[in-house]
Amino acid sequence: MPASVKIEKIEDLFFVYNQLEQSLVANDIVEIALDDFLDMADISFAYEDRLDRLHGHVDSDIAQAIIDFQEYVYSLYKMAKYQDQDIPLSIDEENMLKIFIKIEDGSSKLKLFKAIAKAVKDMTKDMTAPQKIVFIVSILTVITTGLVGWQLGSEYIEHLNNQEETARIEAITSGYEHVIREVQSNPLYTEKIRQGQTSLLKPVKKHDSLSVKVYENGEEIAVTNQAQAKVLLKQERNRSITDVITSHYFVKSAESLRDHGKFKIKIEDSSSGVYGIIDISIDDDDVDFVAVMNHFGNKTPIKLVTKTKTLNGVTSIIKILSTLEE
Repeated sequence: MPASVKIEKIEDLFFVYNQLEQSLVANDIVEIALDDFLDMADISFAYEDRLDRLHGHVDSDIAQAIIDFQEYVYSLYKMAKYQDQDIPLSIDEENMLKIFIKIEDGSSKLKLFKAIAKAVKDMTKDMTAPQKIVFIVSILTVITTGLVGWQLGSEYIEHLNNQEETARIEAITSGYEHVIREVQSNPLYTEKIRQGQTSLLKPVKKHDSLSVKVYENGEEIAVTNQAQAKVLLKQERNRSITDVITSHYFVKSAESLRDHGKFKIKIEDSSSGVYGIIDISIDDDDVDFVAVMNHFGNKTPIKLVTKTKTLNGVTSIIKILSTLEE
């Protein structure tokens, strides 16, 4: 295993994730590299007005976007620390998470990633190295307005330096695909990405003269104009994903329907808490109706294959596909 790992650019996150999956690098070494990345990464976000009106200033719409982004940071911290529990932040936590935006002279460039680096460290302190990378990538999906994510990520991979060796490009591509799959499969992350992108892109969506440019180490890596902002936010809002899950479920309630042999039941995933209210029939050949109903009110969950739907970051169970023997 290498004695050290450097994460200096966004693409390095995917390369290192691939190395972690293949056990080519130790978790503790990567965690040190991730802390260095948070401290040193030069990723900036700039509102630019083609009418040339900003000049190191922000207007009221951009100011509101920064306020909304602050609320996003608060909610992101609550998600990371308290999951979906409705626990208010303490004054000390709010002070720790407060962001300070420096607008560079002669431009409207905002150091948003630098501003929340300390907060990200605190949010991820109890995570493993792979979990930290997935979390950091979800934040970068917001700050790069979709470049690092399922909207434009493939273009990012395609435009990597042609001088780099094929093996490295393959490792980055593989790591990228796996990280993005992890982000997409987490409804809490996808909802926060939508919230964060909405806060930052609202001024761009509103004004046709305004655009956003993202820079990494001084190099422009993404541009988002009004038309792109509208498409991006619309796709995020309407994004719907279905999946088939095998897990253990509690049968929380059951109600007999007027149709003979049909019931409406509520089941809840014993590990994730995802639930659904669905119809079940005694005549379903793939579902053991008796086994399911015997678990109504039972503290022991039943193993099921279910179909889920995720819309606007919220996942629910829409159908039982089959029951499985333990």
